[in-house]
Amino acid sequence: MKLARTLAAVLLLAAIGFASYRAYCEYVALSNLEVMIIGASIKRVGLTSADLSLTLEIRNPTSCDSPAVSTVYDIYVGGAYVGRGSLPPTAIPAGEAVRRETIVTVEYAKAATGLAEALVRGRLQVTIRGKVSTRLLFGLIPITLSFERSYGG
Repeated sequence: MKLARTLAAVLLLAAIGFASYRAYCEYVALSNLEVMIIGASIKRVGLTSADLSLTLEIRNPTSCDSPAVSTVYDIYVGGAYVGRGSLPPTAIPAGEAVRRETIVTVEYAKAATGLAEALVRGRLQVTIRGKVSTRLLFGLIPITLSFERSYGG
């Protein structure tokens, strides 16, 4: 009977230790994620709108795999808000990066100056402000971190 209690206590402590380490590792990976804009271009020009292509890279420089993260961001062209973008939940392995392209249709009325400058000068100034969200420890703990990045290609 005493052996069974001791064994149960050891297994419980091992499970708590594993869960704590996993939560810590996931948090370290999430808090060190680097979201970057590595490309921005105008893909289509129409009468009332244009399609803006953004290529984002999410890098995990840690030695821990990140849990699947959802990314939602507001897009600004030349300082004017033009829309919202998002990426599907994506896990980023330790020491690796994931690239995703997203295309956003921008109405000229929302970003007249920024898009006009891009079309005339061939220079596109894009800023994104967003949040990376996930749930740690087997989905029990929600966590969200903010970011802001600019691209002036």
